[in-house]
Amino acid sequence: MRFQPLFFLLFILGLTSCVVAPQGYYYHPTTEETAVKYEGQWCGGVAGPPAVLKFLLADDCTVGCQLTEGKKKNLRLDLDVEVAPGSRARFLSNEIALTNLETGKRRLLVGDELFLFRYSTPPPRYTPLRPGEFFDFNSCGATEAAYIPSVHVEANFKIDNYYPRAVNILLPPIVTETQTFQIPAIRMQENATAKEAKLREEEGDTRYWSWPYDVVDREDDDTWLTVGEFRIEGYISAGHLVPKDAFGGTIRVHFPPEQKWRFSSDAFSVVDLDSGREYQARFSHTILNTLMTTVFNAPILGKEPLRTKASADFDINETSSEGFMIELPELLLNGKKVRLKPVIFKKRLGVGMVPFNC
Repeated sequence: MRFQPLFFLLFILGLTSCVVAPQGYYYHPTTEETAVKYEGQWCGGVAGPPAVLKFLLADDCTVGCQLTEGKKKNLRLDLDVEVAPGSRARFLSNEIALTNLETGKRRLLVGDELFLFRYSTPPPRYTPLRPGEFFDFNSCGATEAAYIPSVHVEANFKIDNYYPRAVNILLPPIVTETQTFQIPAIRMQENATAKEAKLREEEGDTRYWSWPYDVVDREDDDTWLTVGEFRIEGYISAGHLVPKDAFGGTIRVHFPPEQKWRFSSDAFSVVDLDSGREYQARFSHTILNTLMTTVFNAPILGKEPLRTKASADFDINETSSEGFMIELPELLLNGKKVRLKPVIFKKRLGVGMVPFNC
C-alpha cells in the first residue's frame, strides 16, 4: 500500500483530534440504579460508545460490567471491581444470572477465578526509575486468600534516529538487599524475515511502520535469560517512525513476590555490533504490575497508597436479537451488604468520534 495524501492528512489530524464515523455495533447497558456512570469502549473509557456501566458505591468503590463481542461473534461478560485504599469488598456468591431477553431463558454463569492487580492512581501511572529505588511486593496488598502471584516490572527506553542490524544490550546489575546480580550481554538482531515481508507488503515504503528484534540464543519463547531468581524478557523494535526514527522497547523483569530489588542505575548501554559504537540509554519510566489469581468470591483489599482492581470474565456462548439481562451477586463492602440492580444490554450501532491515537 503506497503512501496516500488522505492518510497523511488523517494522521496529522489524529495527533490532536478525532473524526466522526460509525463506531460499529456494541451492547449498551442500562439499569434502574441512579448512582452509575458510563464509560467508552476504547482508550481506557475516554472514547468510543458508552459500553461500560459502573455502579458508584460507598467509600469510592466501583463495580463495572461490559458485554463484548469477539471476532468470532462470541459474547463475553467482563466484570471489574475497584476498591479504594482502606476498603474491603467481597462477592457473597460466585453465580451471575443471565436472562436471554429473546427467549426468556434464565441460566447461571459460575465464576471460578478472580484476577487482582495493582495500579497507581491518580495519574501519572508511571513511576520514574532511579538508582536506589526498590520495588516491594508487600506494598501491593496481598490478602489472606491463597494466590498464585505474578509480579513484574516493565522498564521502557528509546534511542532516537537509530535502527541497527544487531546489538548487545548491557543492562545495569540487579541489586537485592544481600546480593548483586550481573546481567550478561543480551545479543539482539533485527528479524530480517519480518522486515523483508513488510518491505514487500509496503512496496518499499518504510515511513510509518517498524520491525521487531529477536534475542540470539534465548532460553525459550518467553524468556531472554534468567539471572538468579529473576527472569528477563521484553519486546524491542526499530523503524522509520513519525516524527523520529527510533530504536527501543520494553524490558520486563519477573521476580519472586517477596523479593526487594532495584537496578543499580537507570542508565545502560547499547553496543552496535557492526560499527562498535556504544549508545547510552535510560529507562524513561517503569510500571509495577502485580497479578494475583484467586477464587471468585475471595476478599479484595485496598491498601495504601494504591487502589486494587479485580476482574473476571464469563463466556456467554449464545445470541439474542433482544439483548440480555445480567443480575450480579450481592457484594459485601466494608461490612455492609450491597444489592446491585439488574443490568440490561441492548445491541446498538454507535456513531461518534473515532480517535486515531489513543
